Amino acid sequence: MHPAAGLDNPGRGNLIELGGDVRAFVDYAHNPHGLRAVFETISALPAGRKLVVLGQAGERSAGDIRELALIAWAARPDRGVI
Repeated sequence: MHPAAGLDNPGRGNLIELGGDVRAFVDYAHNPHGLRAVFETISALPAGRKLVVLGQAGERSAGDIRELALIAWAARPDRGVI
């Protein structure tokens, strides 16, 4: 079964257990306020390592994209994918 199967609102604050010690927090935060809220939420979760995957759909200015990237960087991930 797909990990997101059965979620009432996939992509909105979903904590998905992927087996063993791997968990994914999925949220389609699309603005600085939402992205900060995601990182505040996950900062309370225990983690040995953190991977951040950041994507941006639609037309955004270079400044908007830079702001989101800086917010993600401030979360101090072990790896980041943009």
